[in-house]
Amino acid sequence: MALTEQGVPVARWIFYAFVLALPLTDVLSFSPWLPPPMLMLLLLGFFTFLQPQVISFEKTDFLLGLVVISSIVPFLWSMEFVNEKTAAHLAALVTTIGVYYLLVRCWLIHVGKEPRRLQRIFDVIALSTLITSCYIFAEFLLVNVAGFDPSGPLPHLSRPEYLASVLHETGGLVSRARGFASESGIMALFFELAIFVSFLSIRRFGWPVFLVFYGIVFGAFVLLFSVGGMVSVILASAIYGIIAGPKTALKVFFAFAILISAIAFSFPDEAALFVDQTIVYKLALLTETNPMGSAGDRVDLYRSLATLVVDYPLGIGVGIAPAVAESGGNYHGHFLSAGQVSLYGFLLVSGGIVAMLAFGAFFFAHIWKAMRCGPYRGPLFMAGMSLAIHHLLVTEFWMPTLWFYFALVAVVSHHHSSPRAEPEAEMA
Repeated sequence: MALTEQGVPVARWIFYAFVLALPLTDVLSFSPWLPPPMLMLLLLGFFTFLQPQVISFEKTDFLLGLVVISSIVPFLWSMEFVNEKTAAHLAALVTTIGVYYLLVRCWLIHVGKEPRRLQRIFDVIALSTLITSCYIFAEFLLVNVAGFDPSGPLPHLSRPEYLASVLHETGGLVSRARGFASESGIMALFFELAIFVSFLSIRRFGWPVFLVFYGIVFGAFVLLFSVGGMVSVILASAIYGIIAGPKTALKVFFAFAILISAIAFSFPDEAALFVDQTIVYKLALLTETNPMGSAGDRVDLYRSLATLVVDYPLGIGVGIAPAVAESGGNYHGHFLSAGQVSLYGFLLVSGGIVAMLAFGAFFFAHIWKAMRCGPYRGPLFMAGMSLAIHHLLVTEFWMPTLWFYFALVAVVSHHHSSPRAEPEAEMA
């Protein structure tokens, strides 16, 4: 499976460019369906055509095949709703799996099989994270201080205008940043991967660089005001701390305690308002009998999803819900919306319990692999758990971050796994 000498360097640098462009999901492209990461991979696909020996498969790939098949079979009892929209969603699902996961994993096997090149991938992720964080700071200051919207010179394709305000009691509206994504929650998904994986690069440079880097990155992450992202990162870190033992748990606790204390002491009024108007507010809404606003919409969607699954345990087909919503929203007595709030809800609606269990097994298999990745296991496990938790609130399966995580874990476990890793070595 060796590549020719001429093809390796070019393909390798294209792959590095893809990793660098990973957060650019809604800018610098002529179509929201062809963001820079996808364009880079389509170019890399040309080299795959020239070098078919890079193609490889793993045992867990059949689970993704089962997800696709179980999402197509329900077309048999949803035929009256099948149209170009359902075809587009099916094509998006197949393309996402084929390009963002299978193609990326095949090339990662070759690019990352040497430790120094795998390290370079971690370095590129850290660089991409730093660039994205700096842009988020600039965006936040330009919008809220200078009154200038950077979406003018750097337009967003799927959502040109973004009005999301927080901290209303500070004397005016504060608009949260969204970075290079369509909205802040989607941008947070990249940070949930990058915060942990960047550690595998930054840990080599000593404490001064480490503190400056994570001060910038966590600061940008906070400016997204993504409650789902923050809760996911904290829960994932806590879960790993419990699994890894008391020493690691204390490290995780003190790291977050120092970070939260630094933010709270630097911006006490804003920190108090942030907690009150985001985390406390949303938890209060969810605990109400009849919650209002976006929380109420989510609860209503979960309820409609539950009743649909009871009547159609094998799902109704991928893309059927948006097609039904477009034509009035009535699917044999069930009123559906275009989205299902959660990736897992999307799978239940599309392919039913079979698709949900297949994807759950696939996800669990990769988190299990992450725990066997030797000195890489801590960051990879926490990144996976954070993404798993946040996708309870995010539907967008076509974003590259989650699939890149699967590919990265598959390759790291393939080349660099060990049955057991010493906590000191992996967290140093």
